[in-house]
Amino acid sequence: RRAKGEGVTVCYVCCGPEKPNMFPWSDPDDAFWLAVMPIAKGLDGFGRWTLNSWPKDPYADASYWHWPARDSYLVYPDCSPTWAILQLQNGVQNGEKWSILAAEGGARAAALEKLAVRFDVKQALRKKDGDFRGLIADVLSELNR
Repeated sequence: RRAKGEGVTVCYVCCGPEKPNMFPWSDPDDAFWLAVMPIAKGLDGFGRWTLNSWPKDPYADASYWHWPARDSYLVYPDCSPTWAILQLQNGVQNGEKWSILAAEGGARAAALEKLAVRFDVKQALRKKDGDFRGLIADVLSELNR
């Protein structure tokens, strides 16, 4: 798309897919994966439709109209964070590290290219009980060494 001058390309989640996502029942690693995957795959970013569209009482019922629980918010009305936004923030910060290290080239960039292959979107969408923990541990190990 860049070569064709067609603008930016981002990853986007909302009520779907079921996995990876940021519902209350989602694995916390999903949010990290969603933030790092666009960097690993050379996309321009990650989009999300809302941050603070709260239902009537988000502390008692996290659903919003006909949408699944917490699809509509990542922070509570008192500005306290959900686990999802904390993991998303962690992923964004580590995605920035990834971008910087990849741009420097050399052995670190080569190691990151190998890790990028493991961010398989089609496989992630097929996982119903998927576990990104091993991949995330390897990403953090490479970024923080």
